[in-house]
Amino acid sequence: EQIAQIDTDPSRLCPGGATLDPATGTVYGITYDENAENLCLSTLEYSTTDVAVHNIAVLDGNWNSIAAAPNGDLYGIKYYGEVQGEDFVATSSELVKFNKADGTYTVIGETGMAPQYMSAATIDPKSGRMFWTVCPPDETGLLCEVNLSTGAATVIYAFPDNEEVVGLYCPPPAAEDGAPAKVTDLA
Repeated sequence: EQIAQIDTDPSRLCPGGATLDPATGTVYGITYDENAENLCLSTLEYSTTDVAVHNIAVLDGNWNSIAAAPNGDLYGIKYYGEVQGEDFVATSSELVKFNKADGTYTVIGETGMAPQYMSAATIDPKSGRMFWTVCPPDETGLLCEVNLSTGAATVIYAFPDNEEVVGLYCPPPAAEDGAPAKVTDLA
């Protein structure tokens, strides 16, 4: 059921994705700046009529995805490439961990993937596993699991029609394992 439609400046949208920090309820995204010239780590506030974007920091380079862990840690995928003829072709990428206060980041490691096209990432709130959709230059569509300690991405599923999947999300479990739980705080 559609509950709202937001008409906003498309340059302020999230080409690098958005994620909800479950620890604070803050939405983070990789957005364009006001001039649509630079990518920024930003917070976003949604209403039924607009999206307010608050830039934290300008980011260097190219960015593909962002995801928040259950504990609030914020991760991103930065990618690299080269111009081949008239086209920019992705050649590699790395997993980074952001400082949410100032936008600085620490590189965790190479993913082993070259994300050419739009994709998405999410972290399962129950298991803490990071999932990432990747569309490399060969235009295949892949679902990968990213190791949050090393950055290495492992293909766990090849989309049958090479789909380019965005908006990836893992909902929290409806109940804990073994539910219903025993009664507590009974008075």
